[in-house]
Amino acid sequence: MQKPTVMKNYVCMVVLAVIASAAANAGDINIECSKDSVNITWTIPAEFIPHATRFFLGSCIPSDFAILPSGEAELYFKHKYMDCNSRRRPKGKRVVYRNELTYRPKTRAHPADFTYPFECNSHRDQNTWIPKFNRPGVGVAEGHGNLIFHMALLNEDLSAISKSNEVPLGSMMPIWAAVEQKSHQPMLLLIDECVAAATPELQPAGQYYPLVGNQGTSSL
Repeated sequence: MQKPTVMKNYVCMVVLAVIASAAANAGDINIECSKDSVNITWTIPAEFIPHATRFFLGSCIPSDFAILPSGEAELYFKHKYMDCNSRRRPKGKRVVYRNELTYRPKTRAHPADFTYPFECNSHRDQNTWIPKFNRPGVGVAEGHGNLIFHMALLNEDLSAISKSNEVPLGSMMPIWAAVEQKSHQPMLLLIDECVAAATPELQPAGQYYPLVGNQGTSSL
């Protein structure tokens, strides 16, 4: 009954040993920080050379590499901080840039086999990046001017202006209305009331037929 348990623990220990071995063999790392860029030399063992393009600084691959007489290789990363998706934040009179070195033998959908986080500090002067803050503001915009309105009947499929102003009794009356915006701010036209009359000008004693009323509700 105890044998399966012993084998399970043994396998787990082997997996942990492999991971620890991969991390230990990742090589030596030397990081030099400057004001707006970072220079990194990463020495890797010979068995990692065929996979040199799988070593990353953030989102950047090595900018150069060289084979050493010992059989090892040196990977060189020379990049601006923000070229490799570094995270930055102000801290007093300094700007802190954070990134990480990774070894990813598989695609980015899989976790990295080795991760080495680091940060660089740069003096923050008046010309250095300042974080943006969202400052809500309240104001009133007001405009004055003459507006040009248009109104017409549409055809049955609502695709164009109707060629006739005759509407059969009891049928739907598609009405199109618009206002020329020109240099004004965006506007929304709402029809509160609309009537049909026999004359172009409404007369107090004239006969008219309400089409839209009750604050925009159709009267037909």
